Amino acid sequence: MEEKRKEPRIAVMTRVEAMWEDETGAPRVAPATIEDRSPGGANIRINTSISVGSKVTIKGHREQFTGVVVNSRNDKTEYFLGIKRDVPAKPYVKEESTK
Repeated sequence: MEEKRKEPRIAVMTRVEAMWEDETGAPRVAPATIEDRSPGGANIRINTSISVGSKVTIKGHREQFTGVVVNSRNDKTEYFLGIKRDVPAKPYVKEESTK
């Protein structure tokens, strides 16, 4: 099967909070786990459904970013959401020693 992603994904397991407004405009917060990430997005696992097109803020211990839910897949009691970042993350670049 051919890979459709434009950016390579890095597998992670990071606990975060997902914040969004539901269909009535009420603010919502739920714990989630980032399963993988790329500079342009992330895949999260969450126990609550969030509609495709919803604006979300993902807040973790070391980072916070905003984005839009671009896909959603239900797997029994969990949802796997694809989030497209509003601003792509800067790729990690290892600095070389100048000794």
